[in-house]
Amino acid sequence: MKIGVVTVLYKSQSVIEGFVKSLNVQTFVDYEVFIVENDVDDIFCEEYLRENARFQYTFVRNKENVGVARANNQGIDFTIVSMNEFIRYCF
Repeated sequence: MKIGVVTVLYKSQSVIEGFVKSLNVQTFVDYEVFIVENDVDDIFCEEYLRENARFQYTFVRNKENVGVARANNQGIDFTIVSMNEFIRYCF
């Protein structure tokens, strides 16, 4: 059973470290995180993930802030395409 985790970032520099650390210590490993970045100008979170994440993730940067609902829908679409059986939202 593979689980898809969807989260949307916007001005998330203050929480990305805790987010990544909590996922790095998970004992359940059959999941993929789908991260949708809504802050066009913020590259910090993407770089932090690249350097520190020890879990499978897909990172998508929107060209403009499309709002949390549309960004969540994007994450759901990526999850469905990846054939995940369950979706979990992180707000």
